[in-house]
Amino acid sequence: MGCVFNFFYALLTLLLLLHTRFSLATDGEALKKCIDKERKALLLFKQGIYVDYGMLSTWRGEDDEDCCHWKGVHCSNQTGHVQVLNLRGSDPSYLRGTINITLLSKLHDLQHLDLSYNSFYPSDIPQSVGSFTNLRYLNLSYSDFVGSIPNQLGKLPNLQYIDMSNNYLDGAIPCQIGNLSKLQSLHLGGNNLVGVIPYQIGNLSILHTLRVGGYLSNLTIADKNNGDAEWISKLSLLTNLELSYVSDVGNSQVWQHMIGKLMPKLIELRLRDCGISHVHNLLLFASPSNYSYSLVTLDLSDNNLNSSLFQWSFNFSSNLQQLYLSNCSLSSHNLYFLSSHFHFPSLIVLDLSYNNLMSVTALSFGFNLQELYLSNCSLTSNNLIFTSFNPNLSSLIHLDLSDNLLTSSTIFYWISNFTFNPHELDLRGNSLGRSIPDGFGNVIKSLEVLDLSSNNLQGEVPTPLGNICTLKSLSLAYNNFSGDLPRFISNISWCNRHSLQSLDLSTNRLTGILPNLSSFSLLQDLDLTNNQLEGKIPESIGLMSQLESLRLGANNFSGVITESHFKNLSNLSHLSLSGNPLTLNISASWIPPFQLQFMFMASCMIGPNVPLWLRNQHQLFYLDISYGKLFGSIPEWFWPLLKNIAYMNISFNNFSGKIPNLPFKFDYRPEIILNSNNFEGGLPPFLWQASELHLSKNKFSNLIPLLCGQTEYGGIVVLDLSNNQLTGHLPECWNQLDTLKFVDMSTNNLSGEIPSSIGRLVNVEAMVLSNNSLIGELPLSLANCSKLVLLDVSENKLSGPIPSWIGISLEQLQILSLRMNHLNGSLPVHLCHLTQIRLLDISRNNLSNEVPSCLENFTVMAQEHINSSGSYHYYMTNKAGFYQYLGGLEFYITLMWKGEDYKYMRPELFLKSIDLSSNALSGEVPRELMSLLGLVSLNLSRNQLSGEIPINIGNLESLEFLDLSNNKLSGPIPPSLANIDRLSMLDLSNNRLYGKIPIGTQLQSFNASSYGGNLDLCGLPLNKMCPEDNTPPPQEANHDEEEGASLISQEFYLSMGLGFVVGFWAVVGPLLFNRTWRQAYCRFMNTVTDKVHVMVAIYVVKCLTIRD
Repeated sequence: MGCVFNFFYALLTLLLLLHTRFSLATDGEALKKCIDKERKALLLFKQGIYVDYGMLSTWRGEDDEDCCHWKGVHCSNQTGHVQVLNLRGSDPSYLRGTINITLLSKLHDLQHLDLSYNSFYPSDIPQSVGSFTNLRYLNLSYSDFVGSIPNQLGKLPNLQYIDMSNNYLDGAIPCQIGNLSKLQSLHLGGNNLVGVIPYQIGNLSILHTLRVGGYLSNLTIADKNNGDAEWISKLSLLTNLELSYVSDVGNSQVWQHMIGKLMPKLIELRLRDCGISHVHNLLLFASPSNYSYSLVTLDLSDNNLNSSLFQWSFNFSSNLQQLYLSNCSLSSHNLYFLSSHFHFPSLIVLDLSYNNLMSVTALSFGFNLQELYLSNCSLTSNNLIFTSFNPNLSSLIHLDLSDNLLTSSTIFYWISNFTFNPHELDLRGNSLGRSIPDGFGNVIKSLEVLDLSSNNLQGEVPTPLGNICTLKSLSLAYNNFSGDLPRFISNISWCNRHSLQSLDLSTNRLTGILPNLSSFSLLQDLDLTNNQLEGKIPESIGLMSQLESLRLGANNFSGVITESHFKNLSNLSHLSLSGNPLTLNISASWIPPFQLQFMFMASCMIGPNVPLWLRNQHQLFYLDISYGKLFGSIPEWFWPLLKNIAYMNISFNNFSGKIPNLPFKFDYRPEIILNSNNFEGGLPPFLWQASELHLSKNKFSNLIPLLCGQTEYGGIVVLDLSNNQLTGHLPECWNQLDTLKFVDMSTNNLSGEIPSSIGRLVNVEAMVLSNNSLIGELPLSLANCSKLVLLDVSENKLSGPIPSWIGISLEQLQILSLRMNHLNGSLPVHLCHLTQIRLLDISRNNLSNEVPSCLENFTVMAQEHINSSGSYHYYMTNKAGFYQYLGGLEFYITLMWKGEDYKYMRPELFLKSIDLSSNALSGEVPRELMSLLGLVSLNLSRNQLSGEIPINIGNLESLEFLDLSNNKLSGPIPPSLANIDRLSMLDLSNNRLYGKIPIGTQLQSFNASSYGGNLDLCGLPLNKMCPEDNTPPPQEANHDEEEGASLISQEFYLSMGLGFVVGFWAVVGPLLFNRTWRQAYCRFMNTVTDKVHVMVAIYVVKCLTIRD
């Protein structure tokens, strides 16, 4: 008993000691708050964040705050130093701002730093990152960092994990990374890196994951300066290797051999777009020693492969789970070989997109396949439906057949007969016609994502789609669906209202009103853009608390929008109401519950002043309030809201006054459109940070000095100052604007000569200086602008000859307009080098001598088909600072017709035009011009051309405009001219033409003035008959006319006789049978006879008296 008591006593004593020790330790730890200087460093770091979506809500600035309890911050229990900073973003919560990592250098004990999946553009990664000597984990991926990779990374001896992938980093990979002996994982892919991958990476002996390359990168594996071209073979522990977009891997047999040696241990191999081709020996799989039974993922996409690739045995195939072979130039024969020779029992993902398969008859890749991608494979309905391809795969959950050649709606029955129940089905971008079968929605019960957009589906939206109760995303955009929207919504709401998250019915022909959608409790994205909906937008839309994107533009909604429409839309980030006659009636004190990133309200009446509620929107990225009936000056608080804007359009309003000069910087390089307002004065420097400035049709007057003072920003790509009140000379500082690709200063009051410094615009593609008062000659320096596609200096006072260097140095020109100047001399033959020219206008100058016959070298004009894309000038611009944007500018051209100017707003219909009118050109019309079969407009009027019109002018079958008037042309009009059935405007007046106008539907349809002034022309439509038209026709050739005349004579005489008889008896009959009438008639005739007798007697007496 005593032993038991002693045992329990000893146990109790031990527990008390442990409890006391634990309590003391806990109390001690409770005293370990974060270090004050580290807390202050974190608060300074936070100041660079202007949007945090609540991620930093616990980061408060009070002195008694313990930063160790802040979200994302973890401290050491013993020292209180910050060891972990995890600010990894996600959708929809992430950080946005411009950060300074150097501010975190106070965190000396930091071991784990994760700033991935945020938006920190244009922040860089500073060299001071080398001060985090205790750092083991560094993740800065997907966060929009710019600049180069700091070489100070090589001073972090404890670093085990680096991920800087998918940013906008440029420059070379620093060789100092090879000093990180503990590094196990290196991710640098998805950047803009250049140069040779440093061989020092081969020193990382325990590295198991290496990812480099990227779509916009320009990395190579080795060159003559690389000390060790076989360094990859030293990474003996490597299990994950990605060298995607390193283009010379496929050209190096050494490297393929080295990678092949690593194959037995590799789990993942990605060599996308590495220049691998069947032309080279593919040594990756050439040796039996290279077989891999561990390989799980293989990506060879974007390489030029064919059947020769598959001659090697893929003995690693038994464990392969992911196989990516998209865009590999494969055919159905390759697919047959692959599936018949090898088995892939473990395959889960197969991507064969962008291959010209045409058929998938032989597709057989095991029973575990879950994802199958066959996008853009030239598949047709017959090749799918009427072949043996019927994947009996119960595990398939994702099927992508988008962008193929499917036409028959029976494809839906084919899919319905599958034994699997797909979760995601993608059929967008085909040519599916007719309607969706009603039974389709009743069969497919497990579908979560259905995309049928960009087809030709018709009829009403089938209501059985509402029977798919699992449906989360439905896209039927860009079809021809019609019918009543409320009926469709009511039919699907009973089942889908608790699952549907995205509904896209845009660009169809749906009608009706917008129904109450508040029962769709999970709906996040609603797109009804470009339909025929009408009526008022119901206030119930404001009850959809999960809504993030609301797109109702390009309909016919009307009425008033109030605060109630946005009552509970706290998650709304995308609002599009453009193209509807809506009126916003919102109080000045209203504070929106949302923060918009995309706001499109063009053509909505939101004025008359800029809405005050906008001042609370601090996350605007795209803003369009054009045509908003806004007046007055823009308040100063408006401009700072645009700090992170990428696109702003406030054009076609009535804004006035000067734009204030505010000291702030844009985060991106936005496109700013201020066209068609009444802004005046100068442009403040902060707007020159934009990549595109559209300022036409305002009253800006003193912008020219500002052009020379913007070296701080630079990078502007598009500058449109047309239709303003600019005066004075063009500046001499164009060298500071060498990034310009489009410049338009037309329709101003500019004078003086074109400065030679304009030749510094070596990247310019379109230059428009028309309708000013510029003088002098075109400067020789313009020859440096070899990328010019459009040059328009028309309607000025330029003089001198047309320089020959235009044809020599500007060979890419498509549009050249020198009209309405004082140019003289001859047309230089060097213009014939402009093989790409589409519009040549040198009218209304003082040119003389002959038209060069070599104009037949205009290659594009010789092509019969008109490329409508010619109406747009496409250019690339860093519009938002970190991504390339392809934009277009529409051309407006002026053509002279019958002495008057006509401005055409659809220039693609009039390009391929030559206008040399109103000069003093002599000689004949070059017959070589008749080889320009694509020519649409030819104007040689008001010159001194002589000779005959080329007899083969009918070859110009595309011609719609022809003006040869006011010359000295002679001879007959060629009969072939009547063969041009497109001709809509013709003027041959005031020449010396003779003979008969050729008979043809077109030529007789023109007004007689088109042929006037040619005294010896005859025939229709002129009133002058030709001599051969006056000769009477032979008698024997007119039997039909004689027969017709005989028939007319008989009828005429018969009618005359009948009329005489009726008239005679109508008068004589009553006199014979009515005595009273007869007596009255006799008395009347006696009286008339007496009067006549007396008048005759008197007349005779007068005549006799006069004669005597």
